Amino acid sequence: MRNESDHASKDGMKLKYTKSSSLLEKCSFACHLFLFPIGLLYLLWLVAPVELLEIADATYYPNKDYALHIPVTTLFLFLAAPILYAAFNFSIVPDINSLNTIEDVYTKPPSRTKLLSNEMLSPDSTLPEICDLDPSILVWDARDEN
Repeated sequence: MRNESDHASKDGMKLKYTKSSSLLEKCSFACHLFLFPIGLLYLLWLVAPVELLEIADATYYPNKDYALHIPVTTLFLFLAAPILYAAFNFSIVPDINSLNTIEDVYTKPPSRTKLLSNEMLSPDSTLPEICDLDPSILVWDARDEN
């Protein structure tokens, strides 16, 4: 959703600015609306004595022993998330010696034109077709130059 507005500056020129709300802003606002009441209920449960909860007809509420367990577990999960994410990514990445790190189903082989030829370096040449470079060509061409 974009809203454009015109505003006059001090010298009389009109300035345009755009207000846009991204998906991240919308999700953040929705999480705030969801988590703020839950946080208030947690603090109420934490601070209120058991007698007050019984007077308010709260039929089920967790044991007060969980008062410290919930924030410590949440903090642990928050701190462990990057480690778990890295471990998951490490487990799905192919081995360093695997050809899958160089080629996959989307690899496009080069055309017949030699990609590193002198005619391709001239300013009059056209650009070659987009393709994936064979690493062995790059290594051998670099050795040939020395």
